[in-house]
Amino acid sequence: MLTRSNYFDPENEWEYFGSTQFKSFLKCEAAEMARLNGEYTPGTTTALLVGSYVDAYFEGRLSEFIAEHPEILNSRSGALKAEYKHANAIIERCGRDRTFSRFMSGEKQVIIAAELFGHPFKIRIDSYHPGKMIVDLKVMKDFEPVYVPGKGKLNFIEAFGYDLQGAIYQAVEQQARIDAGETDAEKLPFYLACATKQETPDIAIFEIPQYKLDAALKIVEHYIDEFAAVKDGEIYPKRCEHCEYCRATKRLKGPVILEDMQNE
Repeated sequence: MLTRSNYFDPENEWEYFGSTQFKSFLKCEAAEMARLNGEYTPGTTTALLVGSYVDAYFEGRLSEFIAEHPEILNSRSGALKAEYKHANAIIERCGRDRTFSRFMSGEKQVIIAAELFGHPFKIRIDSYHPGKMIVDLKVMKDFEPVYVPGKGKLNFIEAFGYDLQGAIYQAVEQQARIDAGETDAEKLPFYLACATKQETPDIAIFEIPQYKLDAALKIVEHYIDEFAAVKDGEIYPKRCEHCEYCRATKRLKGPVILEDMQNE
C-alpha cells in the first residue's frame, strides 16, 4: 500500500509511473534509468528547497521538513537562512488571499493509484476537493515565458510540463473512481495554485484548459509503452546528451567538426 512515507521508496518507483518520472523519461531516458538504478542522484538546489519549504507548510509538516534539512539553517545562529525567511513571506502572501486559501483548503497530499494505458501510475495531490477539483501548488521564479531549447519561449506551464502532470493527475483520479464503481465518473478540473519568489511575491490560480490536458494525455499514451520497455530492460535507454547526467558520463569519440556543431 502506498503511503506518504513509502511513496518514493525504490520498489514503488520501479512499480509505478508518476508525473515526475514520466517527464524525466521524456527529458532523458538514460538519466532517469540511472536514477532508478541508484547510479545518479540529481542535485538539490536552493530554488528547489524553497519550493519544498512552502509545500511542507501547506502539508502541515514544516517542523519535520526543517529537521530533515538542517542546511536551510545558519550554522552559527541556527536561524533560517535568508532564502527561507523569504519563503515565509511567500507563505504569508498566499494566506492573505481568500481565493488562494480556498483552493488550497482541500484534503492534503492525497495518494491515488490506478492503471493508465496498461501501466500502473501513482499521484499525490496537494489539495484534493473530491468531486470538484484537483489543485497542485507551485512556487517559481516568476510567471514570465520560459525559453526551451528547440521550442523557443513557452508559457511556464508548458515549459515545465505542468500540463503533462495535470493530465496524469486528472486521468488517474478519474480511473480510480471508475475502478471503485463510479461508472459515470468525469474528469475533474485541474488547477495550479502558484506563487512567485520575487521580492514582492505574486500569486495566481491557473486553470489548464481541458483541450490542453487532453493533448498532453495523448503524449503520455504515445510514449508510455516505450518508457515501460526501457524500465523492463527490453530497450536500451536513449541519451539526450545535454543534461547533467549525460555531461558527466559523456565519452568522446573524436573531434567535432565546426559545421556539425552549427547544425545541431
